[in-house]
Amino acid sequence: MLLALLFILFAGTGVVMATPVPVLSVSDGRHQFLGYLADGGSLVYSYRHSIYEVPVSERFTRDGDRLRFLRVTTPDIRVIEYLRWETEIRSDSGFFVADAPPMELRELVIHISAGAEQRLRSGSWDLSLIERFGDGVVRVMPERIAALLALVRGLSW
Repeated sequence: MLLALLFILFAGTGVVMATPVPVLSVSDGRHQFLGYLADGGSLVYSYRHSIYEVPVSERFTRDGDRLRFLRVTTPDIRVIEYLRWETEIRSDSGFFVADAPPMELRELVIHISAGAEQRLRSGSWDLSLIERFGDGVVRVMPERIAALLALVRGLSW
């Protein structure tokens, strides 16, 4: 009886650990960061604009295995005008905001630069790209991987 109970416990734990979890993978090909990002979860990519030298926030939401680009927020309207979107630019509490045209992305490719203050944030995790990866290029992708593998790779919740 005890052996059967232990078998059920270990089998149940194995199923849970093999269950895929939704993560955001950030990788430069050598190093990787994994952050939990549920379906419908919000992701913010923030940086200092290289031309206008002002902060910019790009908001995304996870939609399955894609990132849906929602909007851009910045204190300088020129940043949004530079994008040449045909969407309305509105003012909100001292910032300019524009909704992105319909856009779903399989991945973001980000060129990291010193001084650009590039960060990714979602839920309880906040990642400084320059601190984690240094100068270079990272690929940011929503994925689903086994819970055990995600935990072994250092999943941030």
